[in-house]
Amino acid sequence: MGRENRVVFENAVYHVINRGNRGNNIFLSDQDRRYFLRKIAAFSKEYSVDIFSYVLMDNHYHLLLRTTFPNLPVFMHRLDLVYTKYFNYIHGMNGHLFQNRYKSFLINSDSYFVSVLQYIALNPVFAGIIIDAENYLWGSYHFILGEECPGWLKLSQALSLVSLTEKDYILLVNNRAVSLEDFLQFESQGKFPKAQIEIFISRIEEKTGSIENNKKLKDVVIFYCLSLGAQKSDVAELLSISPRTVRRIFNKTAKEIEKG
Repeated sequence: MGRENRVVFENAVYHVINRGNRGNNIFLSDQDRRYFLRKIAAFSKEYSVDIFSYVLMDNHYHLLLRTTFPNLPVFMHRLDLVYTKYFNYIHGMNGHLFQNRYKSFLINSDSYFVSVLQYIALNPVFAGIIIDAENYLWGSYHFILGEECPGWLKLSQALSLVSLTEKDYILLVNNRAVSLEDFLQFESQGKFPKAQIEIFISRIEEKTGSIENNKKLKDVVIFYCLSLGAQKSDVAELLSISPRTVRRIFNKTAKEIEKG
């Protein structure tokens, strides 16, 4: 069966995510990251795509962009193909660099647009790479705090679309106000590694205290971890319970959520 065609529009805004094949890294050096950004700059001009925000992680990237024409698949295919050829040549590899196809989510509200702006800025923080988002050099957020934006990055234009000032944006990022639902939507497209589970649990316990003393919260944490692609064995090890118990709690919680 052929792959389903994507629905694309003129003047549409998308949140785009692409990940390394089998969770492998797609950036092994700063040289790789610089090359990828140069290709974004070149192809965004060639295909009339506005890049509002981005972040390059080790094994995936996020883009917030707007297409002038209904050509997102063409832009993304060119970007990923050229970068894959470069990556394989430089690192002596071959085959697929990215898993399946990129994921694209149509932005249909100002609130969703703002959530994506926040999340892209905070992704390195949530991943435990840095403490403060402005210190991550491979994302667009650090340009908001002094360094001049490259011409192809339309960050100020992005803020104006949703009537945000730079000060508003900085406050939103500093408050780390991204909901669990947003986190699920942004990160549920690939496996959820053990290190990320630990960070996820620690963020929750910072707000609520130990989940060991809150059975209902613990059940929900287990449900969301598995929903994000975590392995039952990893969750079981971190919470000192059996994989069988993890599976039972997941199924029970799923039924409770279905019932409201």
